Amino acid sequence: MRPRGRQNLGAPRGFIEAGASDFFVPRGYVGMGRAAYGSLTTGLDLQAGQTLLVRGGTSALGLATTALAKDLGAAVIDAGR
Repeated sequence: MRPRGRQNLGAPRGFIEAGASDFFVPRGYVGMGRAAYGSLTTGLDLQAGQTLLVRGGTSALGLATTALAKDLGAAVIDAGR
């Protein structure tokens, strides 16, 4: 007999658990955040006070890049559709 009610079945394949919360984060989002951060810090050597133009700012990668750049202290200009 199967128990009734809400069950924690673990993260679906292709997802990782987001701590102790009740939601899951797709693995692609983690990689996207790492790519954005690496591009800003290693690729561009973005410093506080600089201005960054993000083309495609309304995409998932653009939103992540914008948030990270603001956290690093840069001024951000988004260009999207």
